[in-house]
Amino acid sequence: MTLRPLVLLVLSAVTLFAWYGAAAPRLDDTIDIGDTDVEAVVAFNEAVRGQSLTPAGRDSAVEAYVEDEILVREAYRTGVDRGDPRTRTLLADAARNELQPDTTDPQPTEAQLRTYFTEHRGRYAIRAVVTFHQVFFPFGWLDDSGEAAVLDSLARGIDQYALVAGVEFANVQVVRDIARTSMSRSFGRRFAEQLFAIDDTTWHALRSQQGVHFVLVRGRRPRRERQFDEVRAYVEDDWYLSLFVDRSREALRRIENRYQVIVGGERE
Repeated sequence: MTLRPLVLLVLSAVTLFAWYGAAAPRLDDTIDIGDTDVEAVVAFNEAVRGQSLTPAGRDSAVEAYVEDEILVREAYRTGVDRGDPRTRTLLADAARNELQPDTTDPQPTEAQLRTYFTEHRGRYAIRAVVTFHQVFFPFGWLDDSGEAAVLDSLARGIDQYALVAGVEFANVQVVRDIARTSMSRSFGRRFAEQLFAIDDTTWHALRSQQGVHFVLVRGRRPRRERQFDEVRAYVEDDWYLSLFVDRSREALRRIENRYQVIVGGERE
């Protein structure tokens, strides 16, 4: 199969991390690195660097591996793997990769790709965006009468920079081609909804968790659905990633009966 560079990077990172986990010696007091382990470490580093290692480079690679192994064992000993969500995620991703069956990935048919596209069509749409001019005042600087005064000043064309002069953290800026989701993450869902609901070219006062935004919408680009032929390569990438996830879930279902899972309830 042919995957885009970003997809290849993600899958390669998971695979390489999984290799390190599989190649690591047992977590006891002895770090025994045989010739096979040395060659595996060298091969890994050469693959990452894209060139052969010199004898000194080989020694450095093995030394770095030993240091990492010591740190990994200390992490397990001190419980880092249990307390750090990032570490848990990396370990889970590595284990998930190891669950994949050693089979050749099937080539999707055109019908399968078109069906996948239809089921996830919204994922490939070009999002609606707005461009707006903003005069921002942080909380504590304006009451209701102050907001009304600023709106009146903006409507009369008074210099915007003069309005914010001397107000700490106040600013004047143009925000270009911003999507609703980005606005929601930055200023909250209600702010984004109000901004995208503006349908005129007058100044509006909108509140966020950060302060008062006086906004003037300068331009809009509506949402546009894209056709299958425009995004076929992305659909194929997503189809393969979906296959990867489905296989992992199926494999996980086969082994989950080894564990007793208790959620909630008091513990004695």
